[in-house]
Amino acid sequence: MPDQKTNPNQITKTDTPPRSVPDDTPFCLTFDVPPSLSNIMHLRRTARCLLESLGLSRDNTDDVETLLGELCTNVVRHAHIENMNYKVSLEFPEDRVVVTVVDQGIGFVEDAILPPGALRPDKFSDGDEERVGGLGLPLIHALADHVEIRPTSPHGTTIRAEKSIRPVS
Repeated sequence: MPDQKTNPNQITKTDTPPRSVPDDTPFCLTFDVPPSLSNIMHLRRTARCLLESLGLSRDNTDDVETLLGELCTNVVRHAHIENMNYKVSLEFPEDRVVVTVVDQGIGFVEDAILPPGALRPDKFSDGDEERVGGLGLPLIHALADHVEIRPTSPHGTTIRAEKSIRPVS
């Protein structure tokens, strides 16, 4: 078989061996994602299609898609993982969606973050431009019912956001 090269910017689904699982096991998708802003758009579209196909309300679909986008944007903007992929999982236990993002970046302490609206350097601009920032984590906390932020060993961050959902009535 010829040696195939993979695109380093391609999102790949993590392969897991087939196994027998009980019917009440939560549905879960996990992605191994290269750190680029364009990949976030693909993840958001994938999540939206899945959430709509599961019959979630438009409000819930919008909230979960926004949560996913904000969590991933924080990794790409702040984790300093230019040459490392990060993991994203979407779980669907019973009446909620759980979005988990795991990176092996520099990590952070939530209390040490600049306040919302503060100017900060913009690593995606040319030159020494600044941008208004600090709105992502407050938005994540506002949209999610529960947010857990913890260090990833040996370094990095794991953020888990839970959102209660309801099907379209």
